[in-house]
Amino acid sequence: MMAKAQGERPWKAVSEHVLIAIVVIAITHWVGDWVATFRA
Repeated sequence: MMAKAQGERPWKAVSEHVLIAIVVIAITHWVGDWVATFRA
């Protein structure tokens, strides 16, 4: 709704947020694996 109100394509906004979510999940996973190496 906000994208439509701002005159943008809704799918562009949705895909941007999905991409950001995937990047955040990947970084969180990588950091989690890195932190797990400290428990040797």
